[in-house]
Amino acid sequence: MLVKIPILYKRVRDRDKDKVSDKKDECPDVPGTWEFKGCPDRDGDHVPDNEDECPDQPGLKEFKGCPDRDGDGIIDKLDSCPDVKGPKELHGCPDRDGDGVIDKYDDCPDEAGLPKNHGCPDRDGDGVIDKLDLCPDKPGPADNEGCPVVKLMVLDAEHNVVRSAKQRHDGTFNFENLNSDQNTLYSIEGEDTDSMKVLHLVIDGKPKTVYRSPATGKEFKLLANDPSKMSTMEEVDVPIKLTKVEEQILKKAFSNLEFESGKDIILPASFTSLDELEKMMKKKPEWKLKLSGYTDNSGSKEANLKLSEKRARAVANYMIGKGIEENRFKILWFGPENPIAPNTTPAGRQKNRRVEMLIID
Repeated sequence: MLVKIPILYKRVRDRDKDKVSDKKDECPDVPGTWEFKGCPDRDGDHVPDNEDECPDQPGLKEFKGCPDRDGDGIIDKLDSCPDVKGPKELHGCPDRDGDGVIDKYDDCPDEAGLPKNHGCPDRDGDGVIDKLDLCPDKPGPADNEGCPVVKLMVLDAEHNVVRSAKQRHDGTFNFENLNSDQNTLYSIEGEDTDSMKVLHLVIDGKPKTVYRSPATGKEFKLLANDPSKMSTMEEVDVPIKLTKVEEQILKKAFSNLEFESGKDIILPASFTSLDELEKMMKKKPEWKLKLSGYTDNSGSKEANLKLSEKRARAVANYMIGKGIEENRFKILWFGPENPIAPNTTPAGRQKNRRVEMLIID
């Protein structure tokens, strides 16, 4: 005979339905996980919500559940640049040049500058940042693009100023509708002008050169042997017959001449060859050097014409700085005219960007 004895089961109570009994559930009214004894972890980062300072964003235990996307040790909600690493003192933002201006507000992030200049340097302290300053090592006003103002005045017979022009960035003074002859006097005004003995003018589009008067040492005038009168394409130059060694020096200076892209700044790789040419010129004081600047056809004709002039003058200025007299140079510039190679290929354009050199009598 079988006797059935009923066994009574008590239903497990689980108010929040998280499968953790109320008896073991430390958060019985909020669904949670076994990992945290029934307490919730909404973002699933294994930091319970009651300890998680960022409960809706997965984070790290070391940051109390808050994320640090860029891994710089500063949690995202306190990081001004949460996707780029940066130091704590700059609120997590980088400062590549170390000038105290964070990169996202720094207009020159790779050059240390000043906060008032948005992180850009101003070497000469003239208020014009270097990248906009055409004369970054000499102070000058902003309306002259950071270059010092040098003025050339045209004087009448009584030494009264009748006309004036500011020096342009290529070193010349430009006058329009000016009648100038060997009796016209000029006076210069500005810093560091006492050492200037030769000035280059452009009068109605034609180059002229005036010289400091040996009589007074003050005024400038056009001399009878003004070399600028030779500056025309039609003039026939008389080349000097060079020895093979001299030809090689001239050829090497031309072949090795390189400039910064789009600028008239000679690259240091060119200095050695130019120095050899300068030494040869010093041994032959009767020689003159004709420099003809050319460019390729990229960009406007006006810009190329100006660049070809500046590059030809840059070569002359380099050698003048080494002690060669200014009046021993004949400078011409033609922009994209007279190409020696097709402008349809990079190699051809490279050949057309040149300063030709000729030793003349």
